[in-house]
Amino acid sequence: WLSAYVNTSPTRPAWTFVVDAVLNTLKPDGVNNPNDVQTFLTFWAPPTRGTCASRVPKEIISMLKMARKHNMSFAPIKLSQTHKQQLPAWLHLGALPRTYHKIKDACLKRTHEVKTIKDLLKVSNRPTTVPHHWENHDCVCGQCISDRLAGCKNPHKCISTAAAIINNLTPKFNPFHCPVNYGLTLTHRRLEKNTRARTQHRGDIVFDPSVSEKSQLAECFRIFAGDSETAQTPAHRLQRPNQGRGQQEPPVEIYTDGSCINNGKQDAQCGSGIWFGENNPLNKAVRIPGENQSNQTGEVAAILIRLQSVSPLVPITIITD
Repeated sequence: WLSAYVNTSPTRPAWTFVVDAVLNTLKPDGVNNPNDVQTFLTFWAPPTRGTCASRVPKEIISMLKMARKHNMSFAPIKLSQTHKQQLPAWLHLGALPRTYHKIKDACLKRTHEVKTIKDLLKVSNRPTTVPHHWENHDCVCGQCISDRLAGCKNPHKCISTAAAIINNLTPKFNPFHCPVNYGLTLTHRRLEKNTRARTQHRGDIVFDPSVSEKSQLAECFRIFAGDSETAQTPAHRLQRPNQGRGQQEPPVEIYTDGSCINNGKQDAQCGSGIWFGENNPLNKAVRIPGENQSNQTGEVAAILIRLQSVSPLVPITIITD
């Protein structure tokens, strides 16, 4: 149910729209249109207990509780411009404090029928897209005249309000924010070498730092990802200090291995080994805590532990099986 509900594609089941309608009866004050609130795409969480929740079918409440139990949240690593524009304009997950103003936003909701970020962009971009637009309340361009006839008293004020809302979104969600291109994406030739190294089990595999964009918003939902684990700003590459021409840290080779007793069984216990070199104080053996243990868990844990012990600017080669 939960997986089908967060599906935002055209194949979304009909019953999910009924759930939307039911949940929107619990929407907070100031949200006028029934489609304004999309539960898991906003910072508003429907109540699962109390008087309001008692009006909601128990199946829907059960679905909401399941989502909260597993910390399901919208946690994309990277969003395309198309996906950014599909997100709701109101109660936005990336909105900073004091982004919204009940009185100023009322005309955008009522007259301009703004529901998504795409709608906000359409309003805010008018000075650059509509010919003969004047940046004052007396503008006589065709679009501003139409807005006044529809009931907007000050179209340019609404334009400024729409732009202010977009500018108050965190960089990950802001359609005006363009990620920095560090030129680290692997070339086609390097990708082919990586493929051969994997299939032949021989040679180096160069880490590809490129982050792919998802094709659907539904693919951006994560479980076990609470607010504290979800970054609101995109990651940036650290800049190397100016050490002089041609100077850089010497490369480091790290050998890692994971082992597991009773691998594949319920009582499996795994550990990790990290080896830098003979008599190196950074050599370490680690017992891995937690459930769902396996030799792969030990292997990955060894790599993560060792990466945390070296400078992020040091070239690293990881030798593992």
